[in-house]
Amino acid sequence: TRSLGTIRDVTILNLDVDTRYDHRTVLRMDFRDASGEVHTRFPVNDLAFRGLFSQLLTHLSDKSDNFDEFDKFRAAESLKRKLERAGRTYLRIGLARPTKIGDYPETCWVQVTGVYTFPDYLDGRNWSAFK
Repeated sequence: TRSLGTIRDVTILNLDVDTRYDHRTVLRMDFRDASGEVHTRFPVNDLAFRGLFSQLLTHLSDKSDNFDEFDKFRAAESLKRKLERAGRTYLRIGLARPTKIGDYPETCWVQVTGVYTFPDYLDGRNWSAFK
């Protein structure tokens, strides 16, 4: 079965835009936990987080639907700065449905399923605000 856990006192080190998979944008996060351990390339599948990224991307690219890599980089950097301004950051970690990726066998991949900050980086909005 898939399990969940929450990591507290997280420091976001990097937010990367990965476009290698079937023209689908995957946001990947590097972070340090409270013990000092660094975790890299976790895909972020929090709907509100992805919605805010899309909103920032649209705003930064002058409302064009033709986003280039630089637009995506700028939107990711803007979102990372919002997270850095938070006093406390928590990440909800879960396992994806079993998936086969490339030459790897089918497995449940680890992912970030929730990003929570205090104060709230979403300014009180939730995923439905970004539809």
